[in-house]
Amino acid sequence: LESSNGSKLGGDSLSADEKIKELRQLLDEARSEANKSMSELEMVRGEKVGLEEMLREKFDKLIHTEVEERIQSYKKELDEVLFRPFLLSFSNSYWQWKGNFIAS
Repeated sequence: LESSNGSKLGGDSLSADEKIKELRQLLDEARSEANKSMSELEMVRGEKVGLEEMLREKFDKLIHTEVEERIQSYKKELDEVLFRPFLLSFSNSYWQWKGNFIAS
């Protein structure tokens, strides 16, 4: 009788050479599977690194956009609070001066 992998079953036992051959085959299969798993692991690691870089870039862009929006908001607020009243005051003074200059 033989098993599905070709080894003898029953009364006949395997010779030492046949046992070594079978063990080497099992070891080669295990190594092959381990190499395949390592390759898959490296591929997943590469994808992870790529995703991390993409997320970092998107996050940096989001932060940059948020900072730019806040700067623009602060500039607008500054313009409305400080510069516009100053310009209006300056403009009124100019027109008063010009009116006085023309009247004299």
